[in-house]
Amino acid sequence: MLHNVLIHYNEIALKGGNRRFFEEKLIENIKNSFYPKKISVKNFYGRILVEIGKDEEEGYPEEKLKKVFGIANFSFCESFNFSGKADKEKLMDEIKSSVWEFIKNSPFVPPLKKGDKSPFYSPFKKGGVRGGFKSFKISTKRGDKSFPVDSQQINKIVGAFIKEKTKAKVDLENPEFTCFIEIGGGKIFIYGKKIKGAGGMPVGGAGKVVSLISSGFDSPVASYFMAKRGAQIIFVHYHSYPETSPASRENVEELVKILNEYQAGSKIYFINILKIQKQIMMKAPEKFRVVLYRRAMVKIANQIAKKEKALGLVTGDSLGQVASQTLENLNTVTSVSELPIYRPLIGFDKEDIIDLSKKIGFYEISSRNYDDCCSLFVPEHPATKTEPQDIEKIEKGLKLDKLLKKAAEEAEIKIIDSKPGFAR
Repeated sequence: MLHNVLIHYNEIALKGGNRRFFEEKLIENIKNSFYPKKISVKNFYGRILVEIGKDEEEGYPEEKLKKVFGIANFSFCESFNFSGKADKEKLMDEIKSSVWEFIKNSPFVPPLKKGDKSPFYSPFKKGGVRGGFKSFKISTKRGDKSFPVDSQQINKIVGAFIKEKTKAKVDLENPEFTCFIEIGGGKIFIYGKKIKGAGGMPVGGAGKVVSLISSGFDSPVASYFMAKRGAQIIFVHYHSYPETSPASRENVEELVKILNEYQAGSKIYFINILKIQKQIMMKAPEKFRVVLYRRAMVKIANQIAKKEKALGLVTGDSLGQVASQTLENLNTVTSVSELPIYRPLIGFDKEDIIDLSKKIGFYEISSRNYDDCCSLFVPEHPATKTEPQDIEKIEKGLKLDKLLKKAAEEAEIKIIDSKPGFAR
């Protein structure tokens, strides 16, 4: 098993004077995502180096790293130290020997195809099997210019050595196997595969936001995108129990558990708005119910955001998708919020959102049949164009302030915790 992981990032490198802050946040998130596994994570020469304890039998599953935002790509690798004072020929001999040992034992060397004859014998599987490649290339990046041989020379010297050992040909355009060599900070890294990371920015680097999450398709995907840009998500879910079943709440818990894999510590506020909906149903014109519900939800979310010291709200709104998401109604809902409302999916088609839901892993949960607060007391013909001042006049007669405050205060809080010291 390879006990080192070399992690590359892209966007963080462009952050100038704030770069160190984001690097440290990324390191923290890597550590948190693997708690309580024993690993060492450190900033190393413009990269992140993870060293895994030799006693960790399960190693370092790549699926964990694929869910850490901020990582561009990562590689399982071997490494060894070098001294700038070392003899040039001895250094190259060590690199050649190390590359050959890596290739013979690497799980990333392609296995032998059926009916094919391998150009060399490789013991990279237990008991020794025939496997390998007919074409390859060596790709070297020399970040440390104190190393006495430049990248192009290393490629030629090591490439000639491996060609002689394997009888494979060098193919710079479409090789079956690429062996990467990176040199920096007194270390030489050798690896055979770059695994694509999640990209984005480290979660927590952009502050907190409150996401109004349902168990449908839209809001979980919107939450995912905000987390990808570095926001720590606090979740608020509205329900109308006992008029609706607990299915929606249960589905939301499952969705947040998936999102928690990306931010390693989540909090959900479950808020019952049944009394608020009944008040609106009894005293407001039917066609305005949906907009009034949405404004009530935003007001409560603002209370939660204030408590959590969050900097904005997140919704899964997509322009024109339903009656409450026309420009006029979105404006009427937004006008009641003290904080910005972020809508990552505003220009997405429903089909696009469903495709993303499948890709992230939400689809099976979000496609379940359930009843929720949004489907309760909904008018047959909701208003599609409203004005804030008109809705405010209606709200004055509803006397909702006490109900809104009480709903926020009586919220049930669920912690989904996967790191030490997560704020409760």
